[in-house]
Amino acid sequence: MKAYITSASAISPQHSFQEDAYLSEIKSPEQAYFSAIEPTYREYIDPKLSRRMSRIIKMSVACAKQCLQSAEVQQLGAIQPGAIQPGAIIVGTSLGCLQDTEKFLAELLENQEGLLSPTSFIQSTHNTIAGQIALTLNCPQHNFTYVQRGHSFERALEDGLLQLQEGTQQVLVGGVDEVTPTLHQVLCKAGCAGNVSEPIPAHQKPTWGEGASFFLLDNEPSPNSMARIEGFQAFYHPRLGIDELEEKLNAFLKDCDIPLTNIDAVMMGMNGYEHDDAVYFALYRRFFPGKLLLSFKNLCGEYFTASAFGYQLAARILYRQEVFEAIRVKGDHERPIKNILFYNHSQGKYHTFSLLSACQPSS
Repeated sequence: MKAYITSASAISPQHSFQEDAYLSEIKSPEQAYFSAIEPTYREYIDPKLSRRMSRIIKMSVACAKQCLQSAEVQQLGAIQPGAIQPGAIIVGTSLGCLQDTEKFLAELLENQEGLLSPTSFIQSTHNTIAGQIALTLNCPQHNFTYVQRGHSFERALEDGLLQLQEGTQQVLVGGVDEVTPTLHQVLCKAGCAGNVSEPIPAHQKPTWGEGASFFLLDNEPSPNSMARIEGFQAFYHPRLGIDELEEKLNAFLKDCDIPLTNIDAVMMGMNGYEHDDAVYFALYRRFFPGKLLLSFKNLCGEYFTASAFGYQLAARILYRQEVFEAIRVKGDHERPIKNILFYNHSQGKYHTFSLLSACQPSS
């Protein structure tokens, strides 16, 4: 399944939303977890509507609209003259609208399961994000939400690629998740997250994060296409050894019709937790010694759809041919970077391989 990334947008714990300030300053978390840097929403959302939206919905709507505006999509048959209309809206989110979910449950307890306002419940459902984007854009096309833990974004991307194969043009795909103080407390007690305010030993659990990343995909390249998706594979394996990973990697590269020696750079989801990172470094040492190794979770933190942030970062590197020192782990940057092999896993169970390639010279 191949496709072109026409445009991408990301709201993250870093300065990633505004093009002229993209990663201009690397931010460290100011609390126990990474918190997204939110833009001025009035530039993208009617203030009357924004007041009724939770922060994850505002992040998603603003990110989706900027992605479409960057691509300058003007599709025939739009309901409103000049309206930006993708052919499908597909969102992956593992935890959905947590803020509204917490509010609904708190009201349930406070009112002793009595009469409740339905607003918080309606806005707490996972498909609220994709629905609000469609309502804002007045887009009646295919609208779907995928909720599958560490493969939530991957399944949304897979659906987007299938939609393109079936003839849909300009598919909007996103990966979104948020973190709240309550969620972070639960994750720490469950042994899934660390606290950045404490000293970080080698066995420290990963720092949690959040963000929204959206992409506009198309079957055909445009003058400003950022990158091309050459191949994509997501698989679940709770006890994956390096030998089994080798088999899957070789099969993946064979499907992409590219030998190992032709890989220019590798981007992996290292999160600072020794147990999670072991498979990344083992894979790198065995197959890609000396190659440019890049990270992305040191910028956004660990969360179920963090791969979406990494995806837009890889696409931007291929488009701009610019490697940020903050994400360079090993290896040298030799221009041009023609392709990037992307590998991420979540909790050691949800694995993703993808190959992105540059589709045009840097402008």
